[in-house]
Amino acid sequence: MERIIGVYGDYYVDTDGAVYNRHWRKLRGRDNGYGYLQVRLPIARGVYRNFKVHTLVMRAYVGEKPTDCDVDHINFDRDDNNLSNLRYLSIHANRGRKRNSIGKEECTTVG
Repeated sequence: MERIIGVYGDYYVDTDGAVYNRHWRKLRGRDNGYGYLQVRLPIARGVYRNFKVHTLVMRAYVGEKPTDCDVDHINFDRDDNNLSNLRYLSIHANRGRKRNSIGKEECTTVG
C-alpha cells in the first residue's frame, strides 16, 4: 500500500522503500556516498533537495522524527529501506550500536 509522502503531495512511497512521482513512475535512488539511498524531490518551483529514502518511508508511515532520534536500519543494511527494517532510535543508542547488540532506546513518535 502506498502512502503520500508528507508535504510532498505529488510523490508517493511504499513500505518497500520505492518512491514514485505523480505519474507512478518509480524514481531511481542514488547512493549518497555513505551507503544510503536518496532521491531528488522539488521543494519549490525549480528548487530541488535530496531526501534519504529511509527518512521518507518513516515520515510517511510512522510520523515525523522525534527530537534527538535517528532512523535506524535494524539489519545494518543501509540499502534496505523496507518499513519492517526501520525504527526511530535515540541518537546515542544508534551511533553506539554494534552488530550483535540490541537497541533498547527506541524513540516514541510525536503525534
